[in-house]
Amino acid sequence: MDKPFDRHFKDFLDGAPELFLVLLGALPLAPGWRLEVLRPETSPPVLMPDFLALIIDPEGNRRVLHMEFYLDYRDSYPIKMGRYGGSLITQYDCAAESWMILIRPGPAVAIPAVGTYARGGSSIVHPFRVVRLWEVSAKPILQNPAMRHLFALVPSLACEWAQVESVARDVCRTGDEQELSRLLLMLSLKYNENQIERLVGRQKMGLGEALWEGSWILRRIRDKAVNEGLEQGRELGLEQGRELGLEQGLEQGLEQGLEQGLEQGLEQGFQEGIAKGKSEGQAEEARRLLRKALTTHYPGLEQMPEIERIATVERLESLLIDHVLRLPSREQIEESIRQSAAGSSA
Repeated sequence: MDKPFDRHFKDFLDGAPELFLVLLGALPLAPGWRLEVLRPETSPPVLMPDFLALIIDPEGNRRVLHMEFYLDYRDSYPIKMGRYGGSLITQYDCAAESWMILIRPGPAVAIPAVGTYARGGSSIVHPFRVVRLWEVSAKPILQNPAMRHLFALVPSLACEWAQVESVARDVCRTGDEQELSRLLLMLSLKYNENQIERLVGRQKMGLGEALWEGSWILRRIRDKAVNEGLEQGRELGLEQGRELGLEQGLEQGLEQGLEQGLEQGLEQGFQEGIAKGKSEGQAEEARRLLRKALTTHYPGLEQMPEIERIATVERLESLLIDHVLRLPSREQIEESIRQSAAGSSA
């Protein structure tokens, strides 16, 4: 599952799995049906599904329900779904129903209805369903108080802006920091920074205060954002690498570093640090933040002499936010630093 969305979607599923599955249409809302959530660790060690459950119908027929959550679609995902399907069928000796859940709105692409995992002359062909989360109606959550656990999920679903405002107001009023964190992350899927600031700014005791007036979120940004957010992204990315291939893992680790940063307000923290640098030391403060991020995520690059030659806050800020957090390889980061230094000297 894409990071840090995995933790929050696991919260949605762990807290109320039946409600989430009913919302997506994966579990019938009828008497006699039973759901048993399975431990992902029971699957083969090279495969760690995002969600597993055993569904038993009123006649006692069993089937494994398997879900994978992806931020955006990639052509390699159907192959993975085929691999998961073959593994689960042989492990649990019953039918396996797989669902690919796409989280962030994206361009319309043709996604095959089956995944094929082939090695040599052997192959596994496994069908799966695709759910685009932004096309799922938020009405069941908004109209049913029993689904309150999924309230922060509403901004990622099909809903109106007025409904998002109402949800944000209610979530902010609770003061539940975990739910506020989930809400911010769900808002980031469809709305830009200005829209989110406008939204939370309307809440007297809302998320805006939690982020901008010294809450635990901001303290964590100041004290732990680089050391914990990016390091966790790197470590979990490497874990994914062991499961699905080192190259894939490093890519997902970097992606988690970015997304985890968003969850905790990491980018806002960097921007606040840079703003402080402008008033108390400008380029030196921005350079210090850049080196701190490089030390944590790309050890050794913080000693590049070219960093001292980057004279403008804007170039240092761009390196930190647009390159260190987003570029997928150490080599690209090195080249970006050299280009920025050359541009400052020109």
